[in-house]
Amino acid sequence: MMEKKKQMNPRIRFKGFGDDWEQRKLKQIVTLLKDGTHASHAEGAAAFLLSAKNIYSGRVHYDNSDRMISFSDYEDIYKGYTLNEGDLLLTCVGSLGRTAIFHKSNVLIAFQRSVAIIRGDSEISNEFLKYELQTDDLQQQINSKATLSAQSGIYLDDIGNLEILFPSLNMQSRLVDTLRNIDSLIAANEKKVRQLKLQKKLLLQRLFSVEWRFKDFKDPWEQRKLGDIVKITMGQSPLSKNYTSNPSDHILVQGNADISSGMVKPRVWTTQVTKTGDKGDVLLSVRAPVGEVAKTQFNIVLGRGMAAIKGNEYIFQMLKYLKEIDFWSTKSTGSTFDSINSKDIKNAEIVIPVNLNEVGMLGTLLYQCDSLIAANEEKVEQLKQVKKFLMQNLFV
Repeated sequence: MMEKKKQMNPRIRFKGFGDDWEQRKLKQIVTLLKDGTHASHAEGAAAFLLSAKNIYSGRVHYDNSDRMISFSDYEDIYKGYTLNEGDLLLTCVGSLGRTAIFHKSNVLIAFQRSVAIIRGDSEISNEFLKYELQTDDLQQQINSKATLSAQSGIYLDDIGNLEILFPSLNMQSRLVDTLRNIDSLIAANEKKVRQLKLQKKLLLQRLFSVEWRFKDFKDPWEQRKLGDIVKITMGQSPLSKNYTSNPSDHILVQGNADISSGMVKPRVWTTQVTKTGDKGDVLLSVRAPVGEVAKTQFNIVLGRGMAAIKGNEYIFQMLKYLKEIDFWSTKSTGSTFDSINSKDIKNAEIVIPVNLNEVGMLGTLLYQCDSLIAANEEKVEQLKQVKKFLMQNLFV
């Protein structure tokens, strides 16, 4: 049987671009392919020496905590070549296949051997290569060539032998512009989410310290033990033989693995009912990491890593605040992992307004903040799905 010829054009094409893509080995379309320094370097203060861990989310990240070397070592590293504006960086040790474009600044930067430096020739742009190397096909090629030891890695020769499919430079430019615009939208919305979370953090600090109050509320706040104002149910794990994957059984929430973004994410079920939590309960993790908070939108069985609390929105937000200020670290015990017990939770002292209207208004305000953050996080996820679709369909 004849081998099926590989399709040489993508499923989605820009109008006016109908030519097949070309296929070459990477080493045939680059003018530079090398990795960073293999040498050991003494600590210095002139230049950053970065590694694969500094490359993520399509950018190079560094701060004052990163390693620095002397100017003479920096010059030694670049004796045989120069790192140019726009060169492509590819992680090749540890976390494989992450990419970024290098942008020059007044800060001196060199890279360790865990980063490969790639410079395309006149047929291919580095920006296009950055995106192509993120496609499923190229990621699979990279992972298939990885060597496994203490850290996975891919040799330069194997990087050079990656099979690259590429169109004309004009088509490359159109692809890059499209994906760069999506990346810009994602970055702008991620920044907005970070800003909203910082604003929410400030609100928690100011409101629960009673530094900020709603107009016309003058009644005092009081300090109460949590156990005096809410009902607390500590979890008890069913026998493991009763665990199932059948959604018709009871949802089991054992710990942090079963919650995400402040909500229950069912993954394990059980036929045995031990301790339970009701729909709408506030959940508090009692084992490492201690103090994570969620709400349950289901009736659930509670495992030993979780407690259920009959609390309103104010209590939910107060528990989030306690996590924010690392309150539970002073209570947690354990040699293998941190944990808190029923007494720790019941005796936790919180502040609460005497006026129930103020309690309700505070809960509503903070709930609206969470809703705004969630809506923007959803927008980021939608944009990422759009990018994923484009990556799967704009490339061969």
